[in-house]
Amino acid sequence: MKVRRSIALAAALTSGLLSLTAASSAEARPCGAATELRTYTVTAELPKTTYKMGETVPVSITVMMPGPNDPVTEQPFTSPTYVPAEGVETGATFYTSDNDLPVFGRGVTDQNGESLVKVKLTRGQPVRKVYASISAQKWTNRGGCPDIVQTGYQDYPEFFTLKK
Repeated sequence: MKVRRSIALAAALTSGLLSLTAASSAEARPCGAATELRTYTVTAELPKTTYKMGETVPVSITVMMPGPNDPVTEQPFTSPTYVPAEGVETGATFYTSDNDLPVFGRGVTDQNGESLVKVKLTRGQPVRKVYASISAQKWTNRGGCPDIVQTGYQDYPEFFTLKK
């Protein structure tokens, strides 16, 4: 009988100490970086190919699942079917040269995986080809531990021309 009580007491003390140690170490040690999975295929279109400084560029972004690569092996593959990704944060960033600051806009996809992002052209060098970086991301457990982010992106080296 004494042996059973001793084992029960030791188990209770050990589990209490382990939970106390786990709680204090979780507070003292921050979580690692987010786990990123490239699960989205992202495409973008414009209604025209030339814009002027001061204009707003409406970028139609479509986000579909799956992405262009297997999220685990990173090997490229083509899916027989794609599904719209709803509630995904989208972004369009434009660059005209290495020295210019970029301009950007944000949006969120609807049930069809579509988002209209409007970017105001406030700076850049006129008569230049504009480089665009289009992105999509959706966070799971944002700010928690662990953070998981599903992403997708597509670059367009000559998305449109910026004129005077």
